[in-house]
Amino acid sequence: MDELTAKVTADGEAEAKAYKEYFEWCDEVNTNTKFAIEAATKQKEKLEATIGEATSDIQVASSKIEELAADISSATAELEKSTAIRKKEHEDFVAA
Repeated sequence: MDELTAKVTADGEAEAKAYKEYFEWCDEVNTNTKFAIEAATKQKEKLEATIGEATSDIQVASSKIEELAADISSATAELEKSTAIRKKEHEDFVAA
């Protein structure tokens, strides 16, 4: 009977030890997962801020491109007018 009691006690202690190790493992995984979620959330917020900033930069650059395109168009038109006037003046000079 003492043998059986010792065997049951040893089995119970082994199960308690295994349960304790499993519980500690679960607790560690839970803690690591919390930290991973927090880190990912912070990174997500930083990336969203970067995306917002990049979107703003795109809008500013697009506006600047439109302004420069208008300036180029205006300068090209002015150049064509000036070239036509100089050509006309040159023809008049040669004729004179």
